[in-house]
Amino acid sequence: MKIKDIVKVVEEVMKAEGATKILVRDKGNCFLVIGDLSESVVVASIAKGEFSNGFIIKVIPSDKIANIPWECRYLEYVPYGLYLIADDIDAIRRELPSKIRKVMKYL
Repeated sequence: MKIKDIVKVVEEVMKAEGATKILVRDKGNCFLVIGDLSESVVVASIAKGEFSNGFIIKVIPSDKIANIPWECRYLEYVPYGLYLIADDIDAIRRELPSKIRKVMKYL
Protein backbone atom coordinates (compact mmCIF):
# COMPACT_ATOMS: atom_id res chain seq x y z
CA MET A 1 0.00 0.00 0.00
CA LYS A 2 1.50 3.30 -1.11
CA ILE A 3 0.81 6.73 0.32
CA LYS A 4 -0.58 7.93 -3.03
CA ASP A 5 -3.22 5.17 -2.80
CA ILE A 6 -4.18 6.49 0.63
CA VAL A 7 -4.39 10.05 -0.73
CA LYS A 8 -6.83 8.88 -3.42
CA VAL A 9 -9.01 7.15 -0.82
CA VAL A 10 -9.03 10.28 1.38
CA GLU A 11 -10.08 12.33 -1.67
CA GLU A 12 -12.90 9.84 -2.39
CA VAL A 13 -14.13 9.98 1.20
CA MET A 14 -14.08 13.79 1.24
CA LYS A 15 -16.10 13.86 -1.99
CA ALA A 16 -18.59 11.41 -0.50
CA GLU A 17 -18.88 13.68 2.57
CA GLY A 18 -19.79 16.63 0.33
CA ALA A 19 -16.52 18.31 -0.60
CA THR A 20 -17.03 20.50 -3.64
CA LYS A 21 -13.34 21.24 -4.15
CA ILE A 22 -10.32 19.18 -3.15
CA LEU A 23 -6.70 20.22 -3.25
CA VAL A 24 -3.75 17.86 -2.71
CA ARG A 25 -0.33 19.09 -1.67
CA ASP A 26 2.79 16.91 -1.54
CA LYS A 27 4.89 18.20 1.37
CA GLY A 28 7.73 15.72 0.95
CA ASN A 29 7.32 13.70 4.14
CA CYS A 30 3.53 13.82 4.00
CA PHE A 31 0.52 14.86 1.95
CA LEU A 32 -2.19 17.39 2.75
CA VAL A 33 -5.66 16.82 1.36
CA ILE A 34 -7.75 19.97 1.70
CA GLY A 35 -11.49 19.64 1.20
CA ASP A 36 -13.97 22.48 0.84
CA LEU A 37 -17.04 21.12 2.58
CA SER A 38 -20.32 23.01 2.82
CA GLU A 39 -19.62 24.64 6.17
CA SER A 40 -15.84 24.93 6.23
CA VAL A 41 -12.54 23.67 4.93
CA VAL A 42 -11.11 20.47 6.40
CA VAL A 43 -7.44 19.52 6.19
CA ALA A 44 -6.26 15.92 6.35
CA SER A 45 -2.55 15.34 6.82
CA ILE A 46 -1.38 11.91 5.74
CA ALA A 47 1.95 10.41 6.76
CA LYS A 48 3.53 6.98 6.80
CA GLY A 49 4.03 5.49 10.26
CA GLU A 50 7.65 5.38 11.37
CA PHE A 51 7.50 2.03 13.15
CA SER A 52 4.84 0.20 11.17
CA ASN A 53 3.42 -0.20 7.70
CA GLY A 54 0.39 1.85 8.71
CA PHE A 55 -0.57 5.41 7.92
CA ILE A 56 -1.45 8.27 10.22
CA ILE A 57 -4.18 10.66 9.13
CA LYS A 58 -5.08 13.75 11.12
CA VAL A 59 -8.27 15.60 10.25
CA ILE A 60 -8.33 19.26 11.32
CA PRO A 61 -10.76 22.12 10.69
CA SER A 62 -8.89 24.86 8.82
CA ASP A 63 -10.10 27.67 11.07
CA LYS A 64 -8.18 26.07 13.96
CA ILE A 65 -4.89 26.27 12.05
CA ALA A 66 -5.22 29.69 10.44
CA ASN A 67 -2.18 31.15 12.23
CA ILE A 68 0.36 28.38 11.67
CA PRO A 69 2.10 27.08 8.54
CA TRP A 70 0.22 24.22 6.92
CA GLU A 71 3.12 21.81 7.25
CA CYS A 72 2.78 18.34 8.75
CA ARG A 73 5.38 18.90 11.45
CA TYR A 74 3.33 21.83 12.79
CA LEU A 75 -0.07 20.20 12.35
CA GLU A 76 0.98 17.29 14.57
CA TYR A 77 1.07 19.64 17.55
CA VAL A 78 -2.24 21.41 16.97
CA PRO A 79 -4.53 20.42 19.86
CA TYR A 80 -7.54 20.25 17.53
CA GLY A 81 -8.53 17.48 15.19
CA LEU A 82 -8.84 13.72 15.22
CA TYR A 83 -6.35 11.00 14.34
CA LEU A 84 -6.91 7.85 12.34
CA ILE A 85 -4.21 5.19 12.39
CA ALA A 86 -4.86 2.51 9.81
CA ASP A 87 -3.06 -0.45 8.31
CA ASP A 88 -5.33 -0.89 5.30
CA ILE A 89 -7.51 1.04 2.88
CA ASP A 90 -10.74 -0.58 4.08
CA ALA A 91 -10.18 0.78 7.59
CA ILE A 92 -9.75 4.27 6.16
CA ARG A 93 -12.93 4.00 4.10
CA ARG A 94 -14.79 2.74 7.14
CA GLU A 95 -13.50 5.15 9.82
CA LEU A 96 -12.58 8.41 8.07
CA PRO A 97 -16.15 9.59 7.30
CA SER A 98 -17.07 9.67 10.99
CA LYS A 99 -13.85 11.56 11.83
CA ILE A 100 -14.70 14.21 9.23
CA ARG A 101 -18.28 14.54 10.52
CA LYS A 102 -17.09 14.86 14.13
CA VAL A 103 -14.57 17.53 13.19
CA MET A 104 -17.27 19.42 11.31
CA LYS A 105 -19.52 19.38 14.40
CA TYR A 106 -17.10 21.32 16.54
CA LEU A 107 -16.43 24.05 14.02
